[in-house]
Amino acid sequence: MLVVLSLTLQATLTYGVKAQDCGYGSSALGSVDDYLGKKKPSLSHDVPELGIEVRDGTSWLGTGVRVRGARVILVHPEGPAARAGLKNEQRSLGKEILTGAFIAGGLVFPPALFGALVLGESDIGDSHDTIIGVDSQRTRDVKELENAIHRSREGPIIYLSVVRDGHRSQMQVSLCTGREKSE
Repeated sequence: MLVVLSLTLQATLTYGVKAQDCGYGSSALGSVDDYLGKKKPSLSHDVPELGIEVRDGTSWLGTGVRVRGARVILVHPEGPAARAGLKNEQRSLGKEILTGAFIAGGLVFPPALFGALVLGESDIGDSHDTIIGVDSQRTRDVKELENAIHRSREGPIIYLSVVRDGHRSQMQVSLCTGREKSE
C-alpha cells in the first residue's frame, strides 16, 4: 500500500497536478473527488425528478447490439424511479475480490495494476439499468435524458425505456407534483 501511495505521490508531483484548498487548511494535493469532478464532469448526475443518480453508459442487448444511454448508479428508495422498479447498480463480489488481487499483485509486479484498472472499469459481473428513452424519445446520454424529462413534464406520468440484463422494457414512472410533496 505504501508503494502505491508513494508512486501516486511521485507521479502527481512529477506531472505537476496543481493542489487545491478544500477549506480544511492548505493541502499539498487536491482530493481525488476534486480531480474527478473537474476532469470527468459527466461522471455522476442527480436527476431529482426521478430520484436517481446517473452517468453516461452503455448496455448490451441480448441480440449483441450495444446501446448508449444513461446508466443508473443510485436509486433513492423513496423516489419515483424506485416505485417504478428501477434498481441500483450492483457489483459482484467476485469482481471486487479479483480487482483486489490485481492490486496486491501490483505491489510485486507493477504492471498488474493496469489489470486492476481495466477490470474495475469494465462491466464484467455488474448488473445495472440503462435508460435509453423517455416517452418514446431516444436518449443516448445524461444530457439528452435531462432534456427529454424537462420536455415531458407536462403530465404526471412519463415512460422510460430501460435495458436490464440484455432485455429492453418500458417502465411507467409517476412524477411527484407540488401537491404530493406538501402532503
